[in-house]
Order: sequence, then structure tokens, then C-alpha cells
Amino acid sequence: YRKTLSASVLYMFASMVIFCCYIVFAGGDHMPAHRMLLVTLVPATWLINSRDHDRCPFKINGNNLATIIFAIALLQIWLPITPGQWLENTRHADRAAVDGRDVGIWLEANEPESLIAVNTAGSTPYFAASHHFIDMLGLNDATIARRDVSGIKPTTQWQELPGHGKGDGDYVLSRNPDLIILGPALGVSMADPWFLTDVELADSPTFKELYEEDIIQFTGQSGKRRTLRMYRRKQ
Repeated sequence: YRKTLSASVLYMFASMVIFCCYIVFAGGDHMPAHRMLLVTLVPATWLINSRDHDRCPFKINGNNLATIIFAIALLQIWLPITPGQWLENTRHADRAAVDGRDVGIWLEANEPESLIAVNTAGSTPYFAASHHFIDMLGLNDATIARRDVSGIKPTTQWQELPGHGKGDGDYVLSRNPDLIILGPALGVSMADPWFLTDVELADSPTFKELYEEDIIQFTGQSGKRRTLRMYRRKQ
């Protein structure tokens, strides 16, 4: 029993360490809720519940050492986040989620089945299930994800956010999308690009020749009056 428990503790603890190292290697996540650490709750919970209950909970031994070390590591991550920041995060909904939902619902109701290139590739596609999407940040696109952008210097602050440095304007154009939404969920003008694909498209004569700006105003499900700025392929 002891050997089996020790091996299990070592395996669970190692899995957490490896995954945390992966998060650091990948650059982390700019979202306030530490969503990438959610996966570690499973082995952490197992480690907590696997302690010997007949021992003093404050005694450090092989069974609870991993839990203690992991808790200290989490504190090192959370300590820089002040209580004021946590409170501020609870006062408003995530804009990418709320704006993306309104845009997705509008696209689903008003546009025929289309291929749409977006940077907000989570909430918008979720609410526009009949359409196909290109994730211009590459989180869900193998071609963009594998592009080496180490030699490309970021030109906007948005490109410096973890997970937001990838892009490929030429590749997106090669897919011939019907609609392209630059920047955030509600879109921006090509004169004010956010991400790498946006910058490359704004500099592309082909993009300017094939696409024209289309500005749509509508009331979203959130009740807010929305202005959607996108680029539609010319007929």
C-alpha cells in the first residue's frame, strides 16, 4: 500500500510540475482567472484527499509534501495579484465573451453560411455554429500556430500579450474568407490593426483590392447597441 501510494503521489505531483512548466514555456495567459491552471486542480485535489488521515495534518511527510509544495507555488503566482484587481475583475463581464456572443448571434441570424476570419475564435464561433471560422491567432489553426514569428518584431501592444503573437496575413487570404473581422470581436479599421495578421492584411494590396469595409449597427442579446466593423469580400 505504501509503495503504491508513494508512486501515485509522485506521478500526480510530477504531472502538475510538468504542466506548470509547459505554461511558463508557452508564455502563460493574460486572462485574469488563471484558466490554464484549472487542469492542475484535478491532481491537486487527488493529492489532498490521499493524505493519511490518522496523522497530524501539520506534519510534513511523503504523502502531503507534494500538496504543500504545490500550494506554495500557487501562492507565488497569486500574491502579485492585489485584492483590488480581483475585485475589479468581478465587476464586469469579460468583453471578449460578451461582445463575441453578440457578434456570433448576429452572424448566425443575418449572414449565409460563410467562412469567417476572426481573432476572437472562442465566443463568436460558439454562437455561430453554421459558419466556418479561421482563427487568425493560430490557437485553433495548425498553419498559423506553426509559423515561426520569432524574427518579427511586434508593432502593437496587443501582439505582446501571451498567446497573441502569432498570425499570417498571406495564409488567411489564401483561404479566401467571405468575411474578415480584424482586432477584437466587434472589429477595428485596418488603419488601427491589433494583431500580426491584422498588420499584414493592412499592408497587403491584395486585401485592399479584394475586400471592402462593412459597418453594421445592431442591438445585441446583451441589450447593448453594437457597431460591428468587418471586411467583406467583394462580389
